[in-house]
Amino acid sequence: MATARRRPRRSPRPARGGCVAVVDIGSNSLRLVIYDGIRRAPRTLFNEKVMCGLGRSLEQTGRLDPDGVAMAFPNLQRFIALARSTGVRRLDVLATAAVRDASDGRTFVHEIEKRHRLKVKVLAGAEEGRLSAYGVLAGIPEANGVVGDLGGGSVELVPVAGSQVGAAATLPIGPLRLAGYDGDDRKLRDTIDKHLAAVAWLGAKLDPQANISGETRISSSDSRIGLYVVPTDEELMIARHTLALVAAAR
Repeated sequence: MATARRRPRRSPRPARGGCVAVVDIGSNSLRLVIYDGIRRAPRTLFNEKVMCGLGRSLEQTGRLDPDGVAMAFPNLQRFIALARSTGVRRLDVLATAAVRDASDGRTFVHEIEKRHRLKVKVLAGAEEGRLSAYGVLAGIPEANGVVGDLGGGSVELVPVAGSQVGAAATLPIGPLRLAGYDGDDRKLRDTIDKHLAAVAWLGAKLDPQANISGETRISSSDSRIGLYVVPTDEELMIARHTLALVAAAR
């Protein structure tokens, strides 16, 4: 009786030295991700995020938040040491809106480069948006529409169609920058909509009267896209989740 030979299973582990790592210095968080290689859909081997809030006071002071900077340095040291200890063949350290826009951002970058003997790439807004769009296309090649990348300090909008990436728009309306509008919903919506209206290809137009009166749809009749107010109550949701956790622990 003939027997079929089983083919040996290929190990899912990558070849030694084939991994790559990215450290993302964002406005709200630092993140280290280690991948098993460079390809369209790499496997994530490690992913950690630390909330530092570098851009927390940027809108008021024009500088990086001092507490955020103090928290960032030891965590960057840990992330870089961890990436290097795994033997990655490539380590990219990228910085986005907060470092890009802060008056002391260049000093912060220089200190990182001096401490760790590597280069930090500060992404321009358009480049940040372009890379976000390519990330979406890597996972969804047939994507057709607008990619929105919401960060702590900025929002990038990029049209994609037919596996092609259009011109990116970067807007200073990340949640950390808008925190100062807390309690003034009308002014908050007006600020966001003015920035959206500046993106010509998006075709967003606000109806000021609808915004003042608090209607659900606040876009004008000739707006190419709809602008809607979605009511949220974060405090209520936090209370409900907390209650559920307490109940489950009993």
